Amino acid sequence: MHRPFTTETNLYFTTGMTFAIDVDVYGNKYHKGDVDQVLNASGQPLTPASVVNTSHDNWKYLRNFRDVADDVNFALWVESQYASDFYLTQKLTSQGSPIPNIDSQQQNVLTKRMRHGGQVSIGSQSNLIAEFEFDKYKDLKDEHGPIEGMKLVGFVLKVVQYTKIVSVYISRQESFTASGDAQYLFTDQVFGSVRPSMENYGTKHPDSVIVHNRHLYFWDQSEGAVIRDAANGIIPISSNKMNRYFKDRADWVKAQASQHLVWVHFAFAKATNELFCLFGYDNDTQEIITFNEDDQRWKNQFDVDFRRGAMYWIGRRLFISYEDRIHEWGAGTTYQNLMSETRIGQLVVYANQDPAKVKVFQAIHIYQTGGDPVFNSIIIPVKASGASGEMRTNIHAANIEEKEGVFYCALLKDIVTPGPQTEQWKELNGREMRGLYCQIDLQIYNGSSKITLSNLAVVTTGSERSK
Repeated sequence: MHRPFTTETNLYFTTGMTFAIDVDVYGNKYHKGDVDQVLNASGQPLTPASVVNTSHDNWKYLRNFRDVADDVNFALWVESQYASDFYLTQKLTSQGSPIPNIDSQQQNVLTKRMRHGGQVSIGSQSNLIAEFEFDKYKDLKDEHGPIEGMKLVGFVLKVVQYTKIVSVYISRQESFTASGDAQYLFTDQVFGSVRPSMENYGTKHPDSVIVHNRHLYFWDQSEGAVIRDAANGIIPISSNKMNRYFKDRADWVKAQASQHLVWVHFAFAKATNELFCLFGYDNDTQEIITFNEDDQRWKNQFDVDFRRGAMYWIGRRLFISYEDRIHEWGAGTTYQNLMSETRIGQLVVYANQDPAKVKVFQAIHIYQTGGDPVFNSIIIPVKASGASGEMRTNIHAANIEEKEGVFYCALLKDIVTPGPQTEQWKELNGREMRGLYCQIDLQIYNGSSKITLSNLAVVTTGSERSK
């Protein structure tokens, strides 16, 4: 799908990246962009225009990559919509003369129209893919905005606009029997029946529109939700205990000054059956979060900064381009290694049993294999605390005892107890960790073996403040 760089309501384009046109103080037409072209008084270019390269047809690049293990370079032909997937810069510059404002050399952008080429002749060396006839198109409704993504699911073409998902049946017409049952009749037309969805979900981020296993996924900025369109209906999977998180992500996206530098990219890891959601600005990824289709839960959150690169999956393997390298997710013999660096794993658990009653938190029991548990902090937030402020403690290795594969971790007392004493003294004689619920922050440093935490239980006793 061609996506022209848009700065005006009525933008003309030819091919590839397009620069808007304006007139300078000398009456010369010049290219506009993130950085405008500068001409001298006679109209000769002095400095080029520059735009962020996020809009292209598919182009082929012969790109150099490096085998890190053998320390050798090799070249691959790469087809991509974005030169920035493989170049260190996302800028495209133009030093030539602007496209003339001649109607015969311009084409208006029809953002709600679909066209198709001719059919492929199987077994023949000729085809009609590049042949477009004037009447072979479908127009969608203007009120739902431009087309941002098109994906084929079975014999249905899913078309995603700003505020609507439209199903276009390929070579089929939908009809209904007297009893109201739907039936599909074959037709010689490529575009058959058009069925808009009942819901008003859509997207403005085409990089988030992907299909896996007949499921369509995309990011809806206006709703602040991750949408899944499947056989059982259109569902915002972000509402699976992550509604507030994605509302905050939507606020973050909206708050960015240059919206065309914001990107939301989805990919699917078949090895773990997980949806990867990447939110980033310009060259850096701010956050990656994954949704596991088997458990129907949001499972992992990665805080990894890397230069913007597209994600690709081939079979069960998931790749991401990073500068002049390609990284494979889940590969290698060590754990917790991302982008050639060892990361610290973090798991935050909330103990909220009987949340209406104040409790004293005494100990934590952990069923874990592959290494001893390591704690970063135990916190009772202000709004859940039995005191006037936040309560905080930690569990040191000396307070952890292992018996028959179970780690018994005694909870120390509050280290933010008011007073001038040392932290160690307060852990011994401070206030009991009392509140409605507590936050347990676990960390994993061991990258040489797999660590499995199968169960965690928090031991509490009723507080004298309980009713």
